[in-house]
Amino acid sequence: MSPGFSYWHPVEIAGSGQPLLRENERDIYVEQCVGLYHGKSKILNKQKGRLYLTSQRIIYVDELDAKKESVCIENYDIENIEYSSKFLKRSAKIILFFKDTPYSEDLGNEGGTQQSSTSVTEWLCPICTSKNTYNGTLDSTQSTLPACQTCGVPADKDMAKDSITVKAEEISKGSGKLENTCPVCTFINHPQLRSCEMCGARLKQLDRITAKNTYNSKDNKYGDGVRIVLEEKSSATEAQKQFGQLSFRKTDGTVFYEALAKQLQIIARNESQHLFNQNVVAINGVPKDPVIDPDLVLLNNDMSLIGITALEKNKEHQLLKNNIVMSNALSDLNNLMALAEEIEKMYQEGSNEKKNNSPILFVDREKYLNKEVFLEEIAREIYGFVESELRGDNGIIVTLVDLYALYNKSVRIGTGLISPDEMRQACEKFKSLGLNDLNLIKINGRVLCLAFQDSFDHIRTKISQIAAMKPGVDILQITTELNEYEKNSWSMGVISEVLQYCVTEGDLVIDEQISGTNYYFNTYWKT
Repeated sequence: MSPGFSYWHPVEIAGSGQPLLRENERDIYVEQCVGLYHGKSKILNKQKGRLYLTSQRIIYVDELDAKKESVCIENYDIENIEYSSKFLKRSAKIILFFKDTPYSEDLGNEGGTQQSSTSVTEWLCPICTSKNTYNGTLDSTQSTLPACQTCGVPADKDMAKDSITVKAEEISKGSGKLENTCPVCTFINHPQLRSCEMCGARLKQLDRITAKNTYNSKDNKYGDGVRIVLEEKSSATEAQKQFGQLSFRKTDGTVFYEALAKQLQIIARNESQHLFNQNVVAINGVPKDPVIDPDLVLLNNDMSLIGITALEKNKEHQLLKNNIVMSNALSDLNNLMALAEEIEKMYQEGSNEKKNNSPILFVDREKYLNKEVFLEEIAREIYGFVESELRGDNGIIVTLVDLYALYNKSVRIGTGLISPDEMRQACEKFKSLGLNDLNLIKINGRVLCLAFQDSFDHIRTKISQIAAMKPGVDILQITTELNEYEKNSWSMGVISEVLQYCVTEGDLVIDEQISGTNYYFNTYWKT
């Protein structure tokens, strides 16, 4: 793999086809029908997809094979951008110029260790028989050896020629372990972290570490998880420039360009905010780090105070000083205990949350230029919501009315509610988006529901089995049986419609009484 490909990274894709965001990452804008270029060459199998701009990355999600062909670029790796407008058949493009990465210091050696060889000459002094060493090779034109390190006599070369030996030694430069040290708080982070774990600042050594690992390591996720195949081989001059291109097939890409430029400005401002007031002695005439603590009482060293009075005064000052130090120590201890309690409380709250509560994309109307694109993203979001929150062991059936209320209340608050008509239109797009696990069905020709494949047949079979094993059950008992043993959330409304369907089809018979309706398995009057 070329070192220039290290700027392309793999992406985790959810089952709905949306990218999984990192912690504290937020989406900004979404663009449709985009192709990728590396240099001036097209990247094969990455010419039709969606482009997500987030606060940390530019994410490409392929329409044909989202799991394998999706990649991303870190916003921190972009030095500057240029816009190329649409002309005749040429699509509008955004050119991304990447930051330079020093590969030369790491390539060609494993584990960050450089090896260089040097010669060492050894001989025995013919005067005192001591062993001498000399870094390098002796000049063949010299008739005498260097002075002996023990006796100081420069011996004749012919006398010691039998004992002269030349050895090659390897000198190691650099350590085998690269430390990813934060430039702000000096915390040593894991080599693959992009931001400091303590203060969140950008790690400066990340590019060098990532470049070496990408080029050398076979197990590295960046080098092994991304397939970059170019339509044409890049020339040597192109490989030195290190740039990529985003080609917009349908739109002019100006909105995406403006959003990306604004995000790069924010990143540059955040990187420079740690540079102000560094190593300053005083700000506005006030010492930044005074040597003397103002809380401590200074001792009066007046030489005129002598005798018992001076001793008593010094004793009072010392007691007052000790009192201040002890009070500060107790205050710091109380603050530390309060912080420990807060950390323990946060840990307990986090452990009780579900593990699959990863950051999700918030689909906002303002990020989309037309309604069709907006409905497609809503469909993907609904699929992910049903998959993670509602699906049980054997699928689920939920009425569109219930789904509308749950989805708007759980996901859309703060980003704009959708209408019932938009909900129905989005659910109708599952098949066209390749989300075939979820289907829109009608039960008894009147109730519109969203169901996973075979979910309806499964619940119909289970209801028939319950009625056969327990004749005369009512709807409450059936609901309890289904939800208790299958760990699903079958609503009573859905079960009521399925019971009506089973009665219509002749699977069950009913006995209507004053106390309620009882259901029996039909063994005699099947149609």
